[in-house]
Amino acid sequence: MTKRLGLTVGAWTNDVLAHLGMELPLDIWKVHWGHYYVDPAVKDSIPQWYKFGKLQPDSWDEGLYYGFPPEGSEPVVKVSVSVADQPCST
Repeated sequence: MTKRLGLTVGAWTNDVLAHLGMELPLDIWKVHWGHYYVDPAVKDSIPQWYKFGKLQPDSWDEGLYYGFPPEGSEPVVKVSVSVADQPCST
């Protein structure tokens, strides 16, 4: 039997641990992102970036946006906006 176990199942951690009779006190937050193709001529010049804005009262926009440059040979960037104001129910 193993002495250690590493899990990388994210929001499904407790579903997997239930088979072992275990549960962890987790807060699960939804994160929304998109992948977008960019011009291959500029793909190597796109940096990782963050935009920290100001929280607007009575607005879904928390002002946090971020993006990641392409990985590998595909000219695809990842862009996301933070809109989570509370954990999801688990």
